[in-house]
Amino acid sequence: MSDPALYDSYTAFKNWSVPGEVTRPEDFESLLRDAGLPPGPLDLLDYGFGEGVFLDWAKAAGHRVIGVEILPEMVDTATARGHRAILAERLDQDLGETRLDAIVLLDVMEHLDRPAFRGLMALARKALKPGGMIVARFPNGDSPVFGRYHNGDLTHERPLTASSVGQQAAPEGMKVVRAFNPRPVPPQALKALKRRAAYAARDLIETVLGFIYFGYRFPMDPNIAVTLMRTEEAPDGARRI
Repeated sequence: MSDPALYDSYTAFKNWSVPGEVTRPEDFESLLRDAGLPPGPLDLLDYGFGEGVFLDWAKAAGHRVIGVEILPEMVDTATARGHRAILAERLDQDLGETRLDAIVLLDVMEHLDRPAFRGLMALARKALKPGGMIVARFPNGDSPVFGRYHNGDLTHERPLTASSVGQQAAPEGMKVVRAFNPRPVPPQALKALKRRAAYAARDLIETVLGFIYFGYRFPMDPNIAVTLMRTEEAPDGARRI
């Protein structure tokens, strides 16, 4: 935690009383599906659950989910709503022998300094079932427009990319096996059409820029999602878009 004072007012800063951008069930369903997880029910850990939107969805979808937060008031709020919520400093003790299909970090990894990142990898190696995964979404340092997400929050430690996450994970026995643009589509027909058109334009720009500058395509949306697995369990093959 780079500056505890910033986190003291973080709930108000994030305005978590107002629904966020990603609140619909199909958004989370598509994220977990694209990450490579089976449909479930799954044993999930929501690491840094914030306002608890993913917790609510996962429980309603039939998954068994545990929430972890550094903010005591968020743990209290989630507990009052019927969730199993753990304060981050007590995670090792309270998690016990629980084994997980996935650890989910939505807009959290960019807040972790290197010691905290190593601790997360150690937790994953201990708590994940065979074939279990870390699924993380964070501002994409490879995107030419990621600054709106990254620079608007002073608790973000540094820009991240799929490559830099993989570099940090490798010494801890974890590997990035997927990197992709998280792209939910609204259920409303007109909104879905507009969103798909925007995604198609992004794909074209992404493909052209990638090949012009580097000779290959890679995810360039403002946010990126990655899947990590234990090195010895990771399938062969390159990360996909």
